Amino acid sequence: MILDIDLGNSRLKWLLRNHQGEVQEEGAGESARWADVLPRGPSLQRIRVASVRGDLNAELARHCRERYGVACEFARVREGLLGLSCAYREPDRLGVDRWLALLACVGEGLRRALVVDAGTALTLDLLDEGRHRGGFILPGLAAMARALGENTWGVAAAGREEGRLEAGRDTATCVANGALLAAVGAIERAWRQYAAPPVVVTGGDGPRLVAFFPSSVDARLRPDLVLAGLALALP
Repeated sequence: MILDIDLGNSRLKWLLRNHQGEVQEEGAGESARWADVLPRGPSLQRIRVASVRGDLNAELARHCRERYGVACEFARVREGLLGLSCAYREPDRLGVDRWLALLACVGEGLRRALVVDAGTALTLDLLDEGRHRGGFILPGLAAMARALGENTWGVAAAGREEGRLEAGRDTATCVANGALLAAVGAIERAWRQYAAPPVVVTGGDGPRLVAFFPSSVDARLRPDLVLAGLALALP
């Protein structure tokens, strides 16, 4: 069996695959509680990891050796894989989750796409003719609301408001709606600027954002996009 791990800033997701690549089991939880989130008991031959939490990598690798008796294989940005190039002058500085999401799109035959990862950060990456052309990084919905609460007096969201694309009538609603408007507006602006490619969306806030896209947007929700790219990066 193969254990694939996507360790993000806030959430950890995992898939247990057989050697034909078929998903047998899956799970998710908070990154801060990663040791409790990982599956217990399976006999593993490989562990593949996509991690943006460099502070946790050594501990994760040690834990996996002790629990499963298997060394972790960490994905990294690798130029030229499946013909995909990186727009960054220093490719190693591109988040590996963004790279794997792009790689998954290329592996599925997409030549053009706006790849959106809506998590703690909101990232937008442009794929054009199978090449990475660059991207944008914004705060995610929760991070936008939290920034207001931390840096202003009396302006904060009350819990996790869902938000709508309409003017709010109380401060908490205004904050939630403003964050949603900013995120959806940024995605739509990039989509128009780059000639309306398909928009491939992953990340925990993906379903919330896609629900407010214009009907003209070819939106494709892919919760396991990074994990799909991981399987291609470390076949």
